[in-house]
Amino acid sequence: MSEPENTRRDGPLTLRDARLIGSSFTDVTLENSVFESANLADCRFEDVTLAGSLIRDGNLDRLELEDVSLRNAAIRNADITGMTLDGIPVTALLAAWRAKQG
Repeated sequence: MSEPENTRRDGPLTLRDARLIGSSFTDVTLENSVFESANLADCRFEDVTLAGSLIRDGNLDRLELEDVSLRNAAIRNADITGMTLDGIPVTALLAAWRAKQG
């Protein structure tokens, strides 16, 4: 028996070696999730809570984040080429932050 379409399954996810290329996530809470060696290239996250999550060893090329909460989240050893946060390239945000740190 299939579940109703409007069933909401928010909560932590653990994804390892997942290929989610081109997927879209909208209006979900994924706090404390783990994305390890995940390919999130060309994905779009809109109005998503990723607070406390870990994204490690993944491909985030052209990942679009719009209205996303990243409080206490960590991105480690990931390709962020072309990744944007609210339309701003993440590489530019990091460069500005590093310059401010001195």
